[in-house]
Parts: sequence; structure tokens; C-alpha cells
Amino acid sequence: AYRELVELQKEERSNKHGDNTMQTKLQKLKEQNELLKPEVDRYRERDAMKKDLDLVRLKHAWLEYEAMRDQYMAEKAELKSVAEQLKQQQRFNKPMEEKMKVLRETSDLLENAAKEKSAKSKATYTKCKEIEKQVTKMDDEFEQAYDHHQVATTKEQGRKKEQANVENEVKAIQMAIEKSETNADEHAQIKEEISKHNEARRGIRHKLVEVEAELTDIHQQQTDTKHNLEEATRQLAKLSSKEKKILDYLRSKNQQEDVAAVEWLRNNKHLFQEQVFEPILTQINCKDDYTRTVIENTMNWKVARSFVVMNKEDQELLAKLVVDKLRLKINIIRAPGPEWRGRETEKIEDLKAVRSN
Repeated sequence: AYRELVELQKEERSNKHGDNTMQTKLQKLKEQNELLKPEVDRYRERDAMKKDLDLVRLKHAWLEYEAMRDQYMAEKAELKSVAEQLKQQQRFNKPMEEKMKVLRETSDLLENAAKEKSAKSKATYTKCKEIEKQVTKMDDEFEQAYDHHQVATTKEQGRKKEQANVENEVKAIQMAIEKSETNADEHAQIKEEISKHNEARRGIRHKLVEVEAELTDIHQQQTDTKHNLEEATRQLAKLSSKEKKILDYLRSKNQQEDVAAVEWLRNNKHLFQEQVFEPILTQINCKDDYTRTVIENTMNWKVARSFVVMNKEDQELLAKLVVDKLRLKINIIRAPGPEWRGRETEKIEDLKAVRSN
């Protein structure tokens, strides 16, 4: 029983000690709880705010969705409206596009016609030069013919005097025959002399006819020469007037550098292998100012004022002499290859048909 009591006392002391320990721990836990209470409150408040934030985010997502949906519907309606306007504009522009297509085709045809006109102009210019040379040659021939005419006139006057002398001699002989009573031999001799004189007179008359025919030919040549000279003068005046109009047109467009380049080209055509065309628009022969204005508005101005060459060598030479050396800002384009040169050009009736449309 004593041992049990001792054991119980020990157990009691142990329980008291444990109770004190537990009380101490409890007190510490209470203190910790007091310290952690603000944190717990903040955690609970944070958790509530997090829930509110999640709810706001969900609402914001829905609001964004609604806004995007409204924007999408508005853009869709606007796109539909724009598409309808585009269709209407296309229907409205279709006649204009067809007219533009016709104008482009007309421009191409006119450009080809301009090239052909330019080639003819060059041929006319060459022909005028040849005619000028022929006129100069004819002037020289005319001077020679005139000198020959003077010589022939002098000879003719001498022959006329000689013929008059022969006729006087014949008359004198005939009078002598009538008066004289010579014998038959003398009479025959006199007749023979008369016959010789008549033969000489016929020869003189024949030469006189030849001289007159020659003079007629000389006068005819002189008339033809004057006619050719007048025609050549008219052609040169016409060509000079056209060239002046081209320069005046470029000046009216304030293209002074193009004017200088054209003047330089006209004086230096011999430097190039093939023909070099002046600005394209100046080679188009328009029937009136309205037609020229339409073509100007249709064509690219940079292309319209471009010089056209036929090969690469002439292009490089023109750029070197005019652009690099003379410092003139001009546009130079090279015509297509030789495959188009043999192509038959459109007839003038086709051009008229296109214009009428």
C-alpha cells in the first residue's frame, strides 16, 4: 500500500508538472493566437477580396466579350456596307474603265502612228536634203546651160550673117547669069556653085533648128528646176514650222531641259546608229487641243516626255552626251526589239473606228 501511495504521489507530482507545462503551453498558444488574430483577419479579408476580384474578373471578361461582340457586329455591318459601296462604285466605274481601256488602245495606236509619222518625217527631211542638193546641182547645170546658150546664140548670129552673105552671093550670081552670055561650061559651073551654096544654107538651117530645140530643152529644164526649188522650199518651210511648234509646245509645258535636248539632238543626229525620236507626245499629230489634252491626261507624263531610241548603244550614247555631259535631266526609253518592226501597222480606218467609239 505504501508503494502504491508513493507511486500515486509520483504520478500526482508528474500530473501537476504536466498540468503546469500544459498551462504554460496553453498560455503561449493563447498569446500566439492573439498575435495571429490580425493575420487571420487579414487572411479572411484577403480571401473575401479575392473572391470579389474573381467575380469582377469574370464580369470584366463578359463585358469585354460583349464589347468585342458589339464591335464585331458593327465592323461586320460596316464591312457589308463597304462591300456594297464597292460593288456600286465598280458598277459606276465600269463604263469609265471601258473608256480608259479604249483610250489606252487609242494611245497605243496613236503612238504607233506617231512613230510612223516620225519615220515619214525623217524620210521627207532626207528627201528635202536630196532635193536641195539636186537644186544646187541644177543651178550649176543651169549656169552651164546658160553659158552654152550664150555661145549658141553667138554662133547662131554668125550663121545668120553667113546665110545672109550666101543668099546675097546667090542673088548676085543669078543676076550675073541673067546678064551674062557665057558658054555652057561656065553656066554649069555657076549652077554647081549655086547648088553648093544652097546645100550650105540648108545645113545652116538644120543647125539652127537643132540650136532652137536645144534652147527649148534648156528653158524646160530651167522651169523644172524652179518648180523643184519652190517645192523643196515649201517642204523645208513646213518641216521648220513643225519643228518650231514642237519646241513651242515643250516651252509651254515649262520643259526647258527637254527643249535644249531636242535642239542638241537635231544638230547631232549623225552620231547615232539609228533614228532617235524626240519626246513621244510631240510626235503625236492631234487634230485639236481637246484630243491632245485627253491623251496627256491618259499617258504617264514621264513616258510622254521621253526620248525613244532603237538600240542599247544609242541609249547609252544619248545618256552619256546629254544627261552626263550636258547635265540635262531627260527620260530615255528603248523601243522593243526588232521583232515588232516588221509588224503591219493598223490601218487608218481602224484608228477612225476606235476614235468614233
